[in-house]
Amino acid sequence: MAKSKEIKRKTAGNEQANIKSNKADLKRLKQIALDEDKNEQFSLNKVNILLALEVLRKYSDVENKLTRKKIASYIKDDYGISIDEHTLGRNLKELNRFYKNKRVVCSRAARTNSRSGNIDVLYSDFYYHHDFSESEVRLLIDGLLSSKCIPYDKCEALIKKIGNLSGEHVKSSYALPKNRPENKMIFHNIKVILRAMSNRKKIRFHYMSYGTDKQPHIKLKDDGTKRRYIASPYEIVIANGIYYLICSHDFAKTLFHYRIDYMCDVSEIKYDRRSIREIPGHSRGLDLTSYMKQRPYMMSGSDVFRVIFRADKHIVGHILDWFGNDAEFSNITNDTVDVAVFVNEQAMRYWVLQYGEHVEVLQPLKFRKSIGNVITEMAKKYRKP
Repeated sequence: MAKSKEIKRKTAGNEQANIKSNKADLKRLKQIALDEDKNEQFSLNKVNILLALEVLRKYSDVENKLTRKKIASYIKDDYGISIDEHTLGRNLKELNRFYKNKRVVCSRAARTNSRSGNIDVLYSDFYYHHDFSESEVRLLIDGLLSSKCIPYDKCEALIKKIGNLSGEHVKSSYALPKNRPENKMIFHNIKVILRAMSNRKKIRFHYMSYGTDKQPHIKLKDDGTKRRYIASPYEIVIANGIYYLICSHDFAKTLFHYRIDYMCDVSEIKYDRRSIREIPGHSRGLDLTSYMKQRPYMMSGSDVFRVIFRADKHIVGHILDWFGNDAEFSNITNDTVDVAVFVNEQAMRYWVLQYGEHVEVLQPLKFRKSIGNVITEMAKKYRKP
C-alpha cells in the first residue's frame, strides 16, 4: 500500500515537472518568435533597396525619370513602407554603382558644399533601362493580336506578361475577339511537335474540321472510324495569323501543311522521321524563305510554276508583301506593271481572285484560261436575280 502511494507521488511529481518544462518550452518559443519578428523588421530595412529597384522597373523609363521623393512615395503607396530620402538616396547610389549605369541610370552633378567646402556629387533623375522599348513591346502585343489561333485566355495572359517587359507607362489598349473558334491544346500540340522535331521522330494525330454547329469534329474514314495521321514533322511556321506544320507522309512526293490548331491527340512515336531530302525538289533540304513566298495561302503540293500578270501600280506594295523582293517587274508604265513570280498554282488562283479587280494573268495561257473559267462561273451566279 505504501509502495503504491510512493508511485503515485512520483507520478504526480513527474507531471508537475513536465508542466513546468512545457511552460518553459512555451516561453522559449514565444521568445524565439519575438526575436524572429525583430529580425524580420531588421531584414525589412535591407529589402528597401529591392523595393526601390522594383519601383524603378515598374514606373520609370528613359522618358519618365523619378526623383527620390517620388520613388519614396511609390514605395509607401505600393508596399506601405516609409523610407527616408537619405537612406533611399544611398540605396539608389548603390544600385547605380552595381549596375554600372547600364540598368539603373541617373544623372550626376557636382556641387560645392557650402559648409565643408568639399565637392559633393548629386544623384538625380533615376530611371530603369528596360530590355524592350515601348514600341518593341507594342509590336510583340500586336503580333499576338493578329493571331487567329491562340485561345482568348492564353492570348490575354501572354499580353499581360509582355506588358511587364517594359514599365507601367506602356499601356496596351486591345480588344481580343472572344467568339472565335479555339483549340485549348494548341500550346501542347506545339510542345509535342517541337520535341519530336528535336528527336527527329514521327508524330501521330487526328485532324479536325468545323461543322455548321461551329464546333470542331474529327475527320473520319469512310467506315466512320477516326482517320489517324502519321507524319514526319520538319518546320512550324505562321502564315496569315495561323500556325502550320510542314511535314511529309511516307512515300508521298510532296510536302503537306496542317493547321496546328486543327490537330488533336498529338503524340510522338518511336519511328525515325523521313528525311526531307527524299522528297522531290528538296534534295538540299528545305529553303523555308522561298517555300513560304511561293505559298502565300499555305496550300499543300509541289506544283510551283512561273506566272506573269499585269497589275495596277498602286498595289505594288501588296505584291511585295505577298511575294517579297523575288517578284520581277517589267513593262512599267504610268499605270501598270508586269510581274513575274514563282508560286503554288492553287495559292495563285486564290490570290488572283482576291485582287482580281487590279490584276490580269498573262501567262501561262492554260492558267489564264482556268482563271477566266472561274470568273465566268462566278458571273453567272451574280447575274441571277
